[in-house]
Amino acid sequence: MYQKLIKEITEGKVAPVYLFWGEERYLLQSAVNSLWELLTPNGKNDFNAETIDGLTASPSSVIIAANTMPFFSERKLVMVDNCPWFANKKKNDDDSEEDDKPLNGMEDLIAYLENPNPRTCLVFVAGDKINKTKRITKAAIKKSKVIEFKALQGESAIAWVNTAINLQGKSAEREAVRQLILASGSNFAFLQQEIHKLCAYVGTVNKITVADVNVICSKNTTTSVFEIIDAVANCNLSVALAKLEQVLLTEEPYMVVPLLAGHFHLMFLAKNLRQRGYGINEIASATGKNGRNFIVEKALRQSSRFTLEQLHKALEILLQADVKSKNGVSAPVPAIETAIMQICAMNAI
Repeated sequence: MYQKLIKEITEGKVAPVYLFWGEERYLLQSAVNSLWELLTPNGKNDFNAETIDGLTASPSSVIIAANTMPFFSERKLVMVDNCPWFANKKKNDDDSEEDDKPLNGMEDLIAYLENPNPRTCLVFVAGDKINKTKRITKAAIKKSKVIEFKALQGESAIAWVNTAINLQGKSAEREAVRQLILASGSNFAFLQQEIHKLCAYVGTVNKITVADVNVICSKNTTTSVFEIIDAVANCNLSVALAKLEQVLLTEEPYMVVPLLAGHFHLMFLAKNLRQRGYGINEIASATGKNGRNFIVEKALRQSSRFTLEQLHKALEILLQADVKSKNGVSAPVPAIETAIMQICAMNAI
């Protein structure tokens, strides 16, 4: 949905009314910026652009702005930020029924949504959630483009990263994109930052590789911990200890065991479900990895080195290491190193 929206805006296909909402504010703001760039050639001081604070403005003021014709331009932009009208009322609101005491002009605004000014692009920027039972929300859903911005996952996330890289005049190996997402999570602001760094790093080279991602993300603590996890899961003791030493130069050791345990728990669940005949999509759903099949596939590949009993034993080892370090029986670093050595010893390479 996000990629389709940006493509439409880029092609100049702009709707008269948008309602943007959702938890992924970076993507939402990117869509807002795309509309600004298209409709306001003179920047945010353009005569044909107006920003309204929805927390303080009335619906009537929005209608007036939307019905004012553009000045020597085909269209104008009216942006209503922080718009609360599409969400549930706050618990301390006095009104018991949401539409019994409508705000001044709310009925007129609902009527406007039925027949908007075609020469105005009216954008409501709402919060993380909307109430789809409210009359104004129903009107928006019926006549406007209502876009939920939620974290992209799986193929959608890969497509977003590829698009962002292509916009920098580069391309990337599929595995490099996957590695970048694994390293950065679904934080798109951070992903965009890493993409800029990667493109600068490769210089005149057109294709980004896994090796490039590993170099650029090596200073990312999360990436280094992932490398520890991969090394332990592959029973490569020397690499695991070297990566552990690298992480401990800048970070406390307490974060390592929980992340290791979380991955071995995923390996255990994935292997168990696979043996019971579950497919990748079913395993992803059952383990909370919806849309991130490549993480499940990786866990399954790594779990092939272990039996279910060994994976269970690995979880016990990690639990003991955590308990010993927290109870003062053992210092954290020796406890982690011992756990890593015990797990790697199961199937040393």
